[in-house]
Amino acid sequence: RTAVDAHLARPDREGKEDALQAVVDALSAFREADSLQGEAQGLHVLASVYVARHEPEAAVNVVQDAASIFRELGDKRGELALLQSVVNRDLVKPGMEGSDEALRAIKVALAVCGQAEHKPGQAAMLLTTFRLLLARDKPERAMQAAEEAVKIFQDLGDGRGEAEVAHLTAQAHLDREEPRKALQAAQRALALYRGLGDQAEERPAFGPPP
Repeated sequence: RTAVDAHLARPDREGKEDALQAVVDALSAFREADSLQGEAQGLHVLASVYVARHEPEAAVNVVQDAASIFRELGDKRGELALLQSVVNRDLVKPGMEGSDEALRAIKVALAVCGQAEHKPGQAAMLLTTFRLLLARDKPERAMQAAEEAVKIFQDLGDGRGEAEVAHLTAQAHLDREEPRKALQAAQRALALYRGLGDQAEERPAFGPPP
C-alpha cells in the first residue's frame, strides 16, 4: 500500500496510472497464490485508487467484489474498513454531479451498504444523492433522499448528521427562494446544533448563502 500511496501523492497524471498498475500487479500475485485475504485487501486498495482517479462506478464495483470476499472469509472488520474508507461522501468528487456514472455508482453503493447493513454508508450515499439531484434540478426527489438520510441518522442517534441534513436543506430552500421552508429547516438545524453544544455551527444555519 505504501508504494501505491506514493504514486497517488504525485501531482502528475502518470502517478495515478502507476498506482493502478501497482495494484493490478499485486492482485495478480495474490490470485496466483490463492490468497483470498490478500485479494480482498488488494481490491480494497484498488477501489481507493479508482476513487482518486474520479471513477466512482469502477470503485463501487470493486467494493462489491471485495465485500463479497470479506463476507466469505467472515472478516467483518475488513468489510467495515472497506466501506468506511471508500463508500463515503468523497466517492463522487465535486464537478461530477451531472454525471450518469455518479448516479449509477450511488445506486450500487446503496445496495452494497444495504446488504452489509452499514447505515452510516447508506446515509452518506443518500446525502450524495441529495447533492446530485439538486444539481440536476430535481428538488422533490432530492428532499426525499434527505428525509431518508434523516431517518437513518435518527436510528443511529447521530444528532450531528441530522443537524447537517437540516442545514443543507435550509440552504437548498433558500437557493430556491422558499424562505418559509428555509427558516423551518434552519431552526431545526439550530436546535440540533445547540443540543450538541456546537456553537460554531449555529451562525451558518441561519447565514446568507455563500
